[in-house]
Formats: sequence, structure tokens, C-alpha cells
Amino acid sequence: GDMTRSASGVHVSSQLTAESLNHSKLTKGQLSEWLYTAFYLLDRCWLPLMGLAAKQTTQIEQLKSEKIREQEKIIQLQNQLIEKKEEEIKVVKDTVVSELKSYSSVVQESCSAALAPQ
Repeated sequence: GDMTRSASGVHVSSQLTAESLNHSKLTKGQLSEWLYTAFYLLDRCWLPLMGLAAKQTTQIEQLKSEKIREQEKIIQLQNQLIEKKEEEIKVVKDTVVSELKSYSSVVQESCSAALAPQ
């Protein structure tokens, strides 16, 4: 942090290099402490967080796959519903056509009988 930057003579962390840490102002004890702190942070913070992120990424991918499978099922069920509705419409249409033919023949017979010479 600030202690490392001031002791190494840099103002911004992005300027920190191996060369800036290699001068006589820094003691072996300071460098050892910084190295220990860096390894500690890496081992105790960064690595567990990366493992957690990888696990969450895997879980997200699994959820996406499940969502896709569920959407495919919904589409399949919607298609089945459409087919059933089309069948019902065909049955109604056939029934209406049949009834109209029957009604038409009854009306035709009634009119023929009424118009027939008596």
C-alpha cells in the first residue's frame, strides 16, 4: 500500500517494479514482510475468491442449460397445444359443414314439396 510506494520511491502502484524495490533504502526485513503479506493475501483472499468465482461460473452455466431445456419443453408443449386446437377447429368446421348440408337438403325438400303441384 502507501508504505510500499513511499519506501520504494514511486507514487502510483502501477509504477512499482522490481527495480524500484531494489535499492539501499529498503531492508531485507521490509522486503520479507511485504513478500509474506503478498503471499498471505494471495493464499487467504485471492485464491479462495477465484475458486468461488469458478464455482459460481459453473453453477451459472448449469442454470443456463436448465433454462434452455425448460424453454424447449415449453415450446414443445405450446406446439402440442396448437395441434390440439387445430384438430378441434377442424372437428367444428366439419360439423358445421355437415349440419349446413343437412339443413340445406331439408330446406330443399321442404321447398320442393311446397312448390309441387297438388
